[in-house]
Amino acid sequence: MAWLCKILDLIGPRDAICHLVLNFHLSIVAWTVLRFDFHMPIIAWIVLK
Repeated sequence: MAWLCKILDLIGPRDAICHLVLNFHLSIVAWTVLRFDFHMPIIAWIVLK
């Protein structure tokens, strides 16, 4: 992510954009993990059945 911040530094206010991008990525990762955790019991149930 550091290189991305370097590029964004050239475009505009680095901190604001960087935080936005990082938060966006973190929320996607969190959402994916939560969704995966939610589906695991269902997948396990189908496989074991």
